[in-house]
Amino acid sequence: MKANPLGNAQAISSGGWSEQRMLEWCHENNRWAYDIGMRRWHYVQSGQDGKAANLQMVDGITADEVWTISRGKHLAYANWAPERLDKLERRCRWLIERGMPPEAFATLCARHGWATPRSAAA
Repeated sequence: MKANPLGNAQAISSGGWSEQRMLEWCHENNRWAYDIGMRRWHYVQSGQDGKAANLQMVDGITADEVWTISRGKHLAYANWAPERLDKLERRCRWLIERGMPPEAFATLCARHGWATPRSAAA
């Protein structure tokens, strides 16, 4: 049975999935959410200090920013310093990376000319 993509992402992490399976789940559900116009982005927060990785979600404007960056566009907020925009775009690339399997992220990196090291964007 597939988990409810509209439900709480935190509940899914308790199933003992591997981080790879969580990335695949995020990728599936992010594509589904985009297709229906839902302003959500699921991603995997790596475990720290012996804790297991878990699923997280951003929504609203943050999700819109992630989708904008994933399409290869830049964010353009009036009166924002370039450094501030660059930092926000790096954060979005990190969320993108943590919301899809490594192969899919590598494809996006090649398409948009991004650096490809895992987790180096944040």
